[in-house]
Amino acid sequence: MVEFIIQSLEKMIITQKQLISLSERKKMALIQRDMSELNVIVGEEARLVNLFGELENQRLEQAEQLLQAHPSLTFGQLAHAVPDESGGKKLRSRIDTLKELMVELQEKNKVNELLLKDSLNFVQHMIDQVAYSGQRHFNYQSPLSPQKTQAGSRAFFDTKA
Repeated sequence: MVEFIIQSLEKMIITQKQLISLSERKKMALIQRDMSELNVIVGEEARLVNLFGELENQRLEQAEQLLQAHPSLTFGQLAHAVPDESGGKKLRSRIDTLKELMVELQEKNKVNELLLKDSLNFVQHMIDQVAYSGQRHFNYQSPLSPQKTQAGSRAFFDTKA
């Protein structure tokens, strides 16, 4: 039974490494503002997150079966109680590796979140520049003709066609 849990953890580790790799690709796509690549990455991430959830459910089922023999223990306590010759050392190693990978992914996601916020701020700034620029005249106007104050005070998107 412990070997099945170890196999589930190993599959989770592989999936987590793939998520970390996608996170790096996402960072580059955000920096380059490559929306088509970002869409592809988000789709792949969704697939991997679903797979990770399925693997976690399998691990939970296997752990519950193992814990039925020891109902007073938590999974962490049980992992430390499993003898090394029965795979305890390997089990604890996989758990530690998975924890480290999760921390690494969280850190990368924080960086990507900051990049995304920066991109959104840039887009909002550009919209503000276009939408609220009362000083700019987008049509030709002779410098000798009188200034139209009413049309000049309108924003670009407020004008009539």
